[in-house]
Amino acid sequence: MNESNGCVFDRITSCSAIVCRSCKNCVFYKTKSKLEKDRATALTRIRSLPNTLQSYIAEKYYAGRVL
Repeated sequence: MNESNGCVFDRITSCSAIVCRSCKNCVFYKTKSKLEKDRATALTRIRSLPNTLQSYIAEKYYAGRVL
């Protein structure tokens, strides 16, 4: 993360979220704390799903790791 603008995707010479390198008004701008909060919200949502769907998601996106 580049400390100059606080975005977790900013790699100073490039952006790890998109190919374009324009930080001004970027819709992907996200601070570390916001990223962590969003990930926790997503996992809470996944854990609320039926076990069969949780297993499907774990296999497809997390190499079978239990969420």
